[in-house]
Formats: sequence, C-alpha cells, structure tokens
Amino acid sequence: MDENLQRLVRDLRKERCPASVLENVSRRISAERPASGRFRYVNAGAITALVLLSIAVIWQWQINREDRTPAPLAAATEINRSKTAEEAGTALAYIGQILLEASGRSKDVILKDAVPPLRNSFEIAKTKLMNPI
Repeated sequence: MDENLQRLVRDLRKERCPASVLENVSRRISAERPASGRFRYVNAGAITALVLLSIAVIWQWQINREDRTPAPLAAATEINRSKTAEEAGTALAYIGQILLEASGRSKDVILKDAVPPLRNSFEIAKTKLMNPI
C-alpha cells in the first residue's frame, strides 16, 4: 500500500494542467472580476467627504454648546465676606458643641462601664499571683 501511495504521489506531481483549461479559467476569472477604477475612487471620496462632514458638524456642535453654558456663579454674584465668615463661625461652633457632648458621654461610658471590670480583673489577677493555690 505504501508503494502504491508513493507511486500515486509521483504521478500526481508529474501531471500538468492543459493550456486550454488555464485559458478558460483565466477568461472566467476576468469576466467575474468586479469593474475597478472609477467606482472605487468614488466610494473612497464619498467616505472621506462623509467623515470630514461629520467632524465639522461635531465641531460646530461643541462650539455652540460652549456658548450656551452659563457664566460662573462667582462672577455672577458678589461675595459677602463678613456673612460668609459669620456662617463659617456658626458652623464650627455647632460642630465643637457636638464634639464636647460626645466626649462627655464617652467619658461617662468609660468610667462607668469599662474601668470597673478592668479594676476587678486586675485585683483578681493580683490576688492569684500573691496567693497561689
């Protein structure tokens, strides 16, 4: 079987296509090939024009959008510095009062809830160390 396969491969390598078949194939290929030239350039030009037109439209839209934006608030209204300072002082006083109340509550919680158990555990540990069983 191997010898037959090798002989078949050698015979296929020697085979050549007749010239009439090659001519017939080249005629069919040239007949089925799309017409190139003018239409290809027209399509490329149309796509280029469409891209440029889109860029111009987007650019004009951005310019018009920037023109419609309102003026900044700081330029439109006059800043009253004394009123701003007074409001900032009131806000800081309120925050300070809240922090003082929170610290007072924390102090009470620590003294009433955390210190006695720690003191008791310290006394228990000291008693165990001083009086071993």
